[in-house]
Amino acid sequence: MPLAAIEWYDSNRQGFSYEDQDESATSLVIVYQCGRMQMMRNLTDDSPILVDTGMFVKAVKWNPNGNVLAVCGSLMDGTEGSKGVVQFYNPFGIHLRSLRVPSYTGMVNSVSWEGFGLRIALAVDTNILFSNIQPEYMWGYFSNTIVFAFRKPERNDMCIIFWDVLINEKHIKYMKRLQKIVACDEYCCLIAKNESEQNQWYVVLCNAVGCPIDSKVITIEPKHVAMSKTHVIIASDEVVYYWQYRTKHANVI
Repeated sequence: MPLAAIEWYDSNRQGFSYEDQDESATSLVIVYQCGRMQMMRNLTDDSPILVDTGMFVKAVKWNPNGNVLAVCGSLMDGTEGSKGVVQFYNPFGIHLRSLRVPSYTGMVNSVSWEGFGLRIALAVDTNILFSNIQPEYMWGYFSNTIVFAFRKPERNDMCIIFWDVLINEKHIKYMKRLQKIVACDEYCCLIAKNESEQNQWYVVLCNAVGCPIDSKVITIEPKHVAMSKTHVIIASDEVVYYWQYRTKHANVI
């Protein structure tokens, strides 16, 4: 199987790597032309993540933050002609999105990320195509307050803003390894991974100014999260966890 590309993410380029140096995130990617991809955490990784992209691969490229891998080439769906495509994966081998290029242009031969990771340039035969990237930001709205998170280049944690849109007042909170934000009624929940324990996550209930009201520790990966006026529902691939943080007739805390 001929090799198509090898891409090694340099975490020193931005001063941080994916999820605050998360050891479970991959950084070295080896891709074969047939579409098979091996994602490794380090040189001696004896349990790499194996992915079949289902495409003829020409090139791969990490985005500047190291949390999205772009794999470009053409589809191998058995039909005639070359259908150019770029597929996006996270460092854990999970497919995020697929970008089809116009059918008349042919195979995508190369891909390059813009410095902030919000645009990509594609080399397609004799053409250069540009595409905008819209990340999935963590945010929520409750009690006339917008809560959202972003990462500052000079910090390794996430900056969380609680913005009261009626009085235009903002409160700032910092949290490492933040993964989810959900909100409903008068509260929001911030879910972050425990730095010291491998399979633990914190679920923090906050009010409109970011003050913690209550918290829980869970041992399931929070892949899906929903929140109502009385419950927080968290689900992994196999387990559903629910937390009744208040009753229907409870007074405001």
